[in-house]
Amino acid sequence: MSCSGACPDTLNRLVLAATVTGLVLLVGLAVLYVTTPPPGHVVRGCLWWTATPVDRVVPGDHGCIRGYFAEGGYLADSTDSDAQALRIDVPYGACRPTRGDPMVVRGEAVFEEGRTMILVDDCK
Repeated sequence: MSCSGACPDTLNRLVLAATVTGLVLLVGLAVLYVTTPPPGHVVRGCLWWTATPVDRVVPGDHGCIRGYFAEGGYLADSTDSDAQALRIDVPYGACRPTRGDPMVVRGEAVFEEGRTMILVDDCK
């Protein structure tokens, strides 16, 4: 037996495929929303998920760098006390994060005084 136009089985499969695709997309967006920290300290022109994580920064890198503000002027890869962190040199009064705040800064990583640090050009 042949169908003129689309057969009911074909339509059912297309509807099912579209529904599953939509659900997968919604779940993916929900996971991204839940796992992405609030963008309270993200400098203009940067995004949290496209910025270089601070634990992957090497001297010579420049651009958007993300991490969590740590006590004493450091940018760490997590809020744990033993997290890998780099010292940040922030222009006076440029930004005022508190401990544990997620932040994205724009700057350049340099090797100075025997360690890698981030010279911040812009922060929020």
